[in-house]
Amino acid sequence: AQAKRVNATFLVGVTESVPNGFTNAQVVITPDGDVPRRLVRDGVFPCWSPDGRFVACFVHASEENQVETIVIVPSAGGTVRFVCSGCAPEWSPDGKRLCFTDRAHRRRNHAQVGMVDVDGSNRLLLTPEESGAWYPKWSPSGDFLYFDMDGDVCTLDMATTKIRHLVQSDGPTLWPRSI
Repeated sequence: AQAKRVNATFLVGVTESVPNGFTNAQVVITPDGDVPRRLVRDGVFPCWSPDGRFVACFVHASEENQVETIVIVPSAGGTVRFVCSGCAPEWSPDGKRLCFTDRAHRRRNHAQVGMVDVDGSNRLLLTPEESGAWYPKWSPSGDFLYFDMDGDVCTLDMATTKIRHLVQSDGPTLWPRSI
C-alpha cells in the first residue's frame, strides 16, 4: 500500500534555538517546503482559529514581570493584536470567543478559567477565585467547556455556568484534550 500524502500547514512552537534563528516563537511551516515564517516572538500554547485565518497564543509582556498576555495574529503574518491578560487560549467552535487560563493571583495552583470575545471585550472569569482551574477546551458544539480543576476533569455548562466534576482524581492532574 502506498502512503497518502497529506497537504497540511503546521503550527509549531519552537523553544530551542534552531539553524534559522527562531527561538521561543510560533512558526508556520507549509507542506510545499517554503521557509518557515515566524508569527509571534515568545509565543506559547498556539492554536488555530476554526477558519485557519488566525493564530491565538500567549506571550510574556516582559522578561521582568512575566505578565501573560493573549494575542491574535493573522496566520499569513501581520500585526499582533492584544486580546487580554491570560494564558493557554482556545478558540470557540464559531471563532467568536476564546477561553483561557487566568493566573493573575500568581499563587501556587490558583488559576481560573475565563472567556473573552476575540476583540478583547466581555472578559469574564467563570470559575471560583480560589480554584485551581486550568487549560479549558470547548466542546464541539460550544455549549460546554472542559477543564482541569484541582486534578479533576470538570465541565462548565455555558448556558447555566454550572460546574460538574466528571472525573475525580487522587493522582496527577488530568488535562482534557481534544481528539
